[in-house]
Amino acid sequence: MERQRKPRLNQKFKEVPVSLDWLPPNDFSLALKKPNQQRQATTYKLEFSQIHWQSFIPAILLLFVVLAGQIWLSDVNFRPFPAETALLEVVLNHKAGYPLRETATTLEPELGLTSPTRLILEIDGQTQWDQSYQPQGKDGRVVAFEQTQFDPGEHHLRLTMFDRPGQLEGQILFDELVLFENHGILDLSFSDAPLQSDPVAGRKLFFESSLEASASCHVCHSIEPGEVVVGPSLAGVATRAAERVPGLNAEDYLRESILHPDAYVVEGFPAGQMLPDLGKKLSSDQIDNLVAFLLTLK
Repeated sequence: MERQRKPRLNQKFKEVPVSLDWLPPNDFSLALKKPNQQRQATTYKLEFSQIHWQSFIPAILLLFVVLAGQIWLSDVNFRPFPAETALLEVVLNHKAGYPLRETATTLEPELGLTSPTRLILEIDGQTQWDQSYQPQGKDGRVVAFEQTQFDPGEHHLRLTMFDRPGQLEGQILFDELVLFENHGILDLSFSDAPLQSDPVAGRKLFFESSLEASASCHVCHSIEPGEVVVGPSLAGVATRAAERVPGLNAEDYLRESILHPDAYVVEGFPAGQMLPDLGKKLSSDQIDNLVAFLLTLK
């Protein structure tokens, strides 16, 4: 035997007339309050005004003008530059202080520079343009692109670069007599040459590599000015290293300090504190990279 409970209607809705018309919520509420008043559902009617064909005349005229212009332009000969001209393109991807590929220079690499790079183009002894480019991005690299148009024929081109602070004599990137034909294009592209030593790898070695037990370079040496841990701070060591020992430049002094740490002891610090056998624990490439990193600490 099953027993079902029938739903009970609330007493206040007992006498409300039933309607199949849809009512918005506000009208439905009023209907409950006034059950004897029949309300009509709210309806909406959308009417469109009559549109005459004359309304499309401006749009048709505009479309005709656009199509006529496209037809006319499609019959015009396109010339990227004037009929009688030659073009020179200069592209430079460079980090200040780094050597360039296939470019002779007597300057030693200077790593860690953030100075702007300046390019000067001379054509037949006249300065065509003189531009400076600020380093961009985390690695401080300069990316330059220049185009120059001039008359065809024989021209002497000279491109000079300055990329170091206080540099008086620039590095000659290109200095030749070139015969340009009509519409001839000369592309001069320059990029940095790979270094035998990698200062980025040297920095990683300085901070992360385990040289003995759990010790690494930064355990004993800080690179913050005036901060002494065990050994002297290495902030500015690339500058001081060139003046430590007569006859040794900065690179040779730093290498000597790694291989033979007691050959020169900084005043105020005792001898015998630095590991004496780093030359055996580190490969020659690792030592080169470590020296390259220390040379950036100016």
